[in-house]
Amino acid sequence: MKSFSDYPQKNRVAIVVGLTLIVAGALGVVFEYFQVPWWHRLIDSAHLALVAAFPFAIIILAACLASTQGRSSLDAMAHPKVKRPVFTSRTDRRIAGVCGGIAASRQVKAGFVRLIVLLLFVAFPLTVTVLYVIAAFAIKPE
Repeated sequence: MKSFSDYPQKNRVAIVVGLTLIVAGALGVVFEYFQVPWWHRLIDSAHLALVAAFPFAIIILAACLASTQGRSSLDAMAHPKVKRPVFTSRTDRRIAGVCGGIAASRQVKAGFVRLIVLLLFVAFPLTVTVLYVIAAFAIKPE
């Protein structure tokens, strides 16, 4: 059996975060049972923070899925692709070339990136629109 220090840094962080969430959940059950008054204020604050962060979590998840598209997740961790800089595409563009450029830099199909952006737009139109406009101006053309 491996010791904790034998795991890569990303896996150690995931283990610590997972165990922290398990302990927090167990404490939450105990505090809820004993009706601890400050617990409800803490839960309400955490709920607001998580609701505000949810669109960004979905976008990050979609980016992670796009980066491993076509490969198993274990294969993607064992053999990461060479990272190329992100540029807006001059040839594969529909609006500003952002999706085509992201697809070219991550070596995935542009249609897959466009589908993810479209699904995110349906769920979070304002957030995706703002991020797309920022990306269109911030990312250099190829």
